[in-house]
Amino acid sequence: ILVNETPLESLKSTFAINMFLLFLILILSTITIIFLISAFTRLITSPLEYLSERMQHVELGDFKVRSNLKQNDEIGDISNNFNNMVQELEKLTAQIKQDERQKRKYELSLMQAQINPHFLYNTLESIRSEALIAGLVSVADMTEALATFFRYTISKVENLVSVEEELQNCMTYFKIQQYRFGDRL
Repeated sequence: ILVNETPLESLKSTFAINMFLLFLILILSTITIIFLISAFTRLITSPLEYLSERMQHVELGDFKVRSNLKQNDEIGDISNNFNNMVQELEKLTAQIKQDERQKRKYELSLMQAQINPHFLYNTLESIRSEALIAGLVSVADMTEALATFFRYTISKVENLVSVEEELQNCMTYFKIQQYRFGDRL
């Protein structure tokens, strides 16, 4: 039983229209998929590019920079960890700078502590030399005793000294007091 007869030309034209529509649907589907993939990629890469740009600021030494991403996913976790890391870097850098300032201050005070006694010793030796040139032997002896006393007091920073050293220092101190008080001692 034959229900209906369709001419071949009609079938060909319907087939051509269907092929055209199928091709059009395929092109539109491809464009839509490309657009969706592009949008999804931007959704992922945009925050990563933002974080990368923030990291470059830190690499250049700007520890005040922070990430403002507020996401509840892995990228948000990375953003929070980045902020914590930068904050810790900022603290550590400040601590290192403070430690270096303290170290320089300490080194300077050590140098000053070394220079001051030498200045005192050299000055006392100059006074002693001038006194000898002027024929003031008692002034030269008193200056030498004072220099010896200061040298012992400043140089002997350890707690334990020999009895001989301590007796010698007491004799030097007594000699200074004799020059100072004369017969009243």
